[in-house]
Amino acid sequence: MKSEDSDRHIIFDQATADVLKAWLERQLEERLAWCEAWTDSGRLAAGVDLKVVSEILGHASAAFTADVAESLAEDAAAKISAFGPRRNRV
Repeated sequence: MKSEDSDRHIIFDQATADVLKAWLERQLEERLAWCEAWTDSGRLAAGVDLKVVSEILGHASAAFTADVAESLAEDAAAKISAFGPRRNRV
């Protein structure tokens, strides 16, 4: 269970807000295209050091964050594999 201390406020500039808005719009398009097959990956921190992500999320350690990410990745891989082999993108 989360505590009141787990709430985080993240401040960023307008350019970052614009990128996030564009990402959310793209995500909505994908969600509509995939219908019930859609799974929200929660990915937003690609390329950011795990320690930084852990601190932002208020996790006790980067190891805990890594464990959570690994569990989510395994679940996502299992769901994705149900759709069959991957197609090469051009």
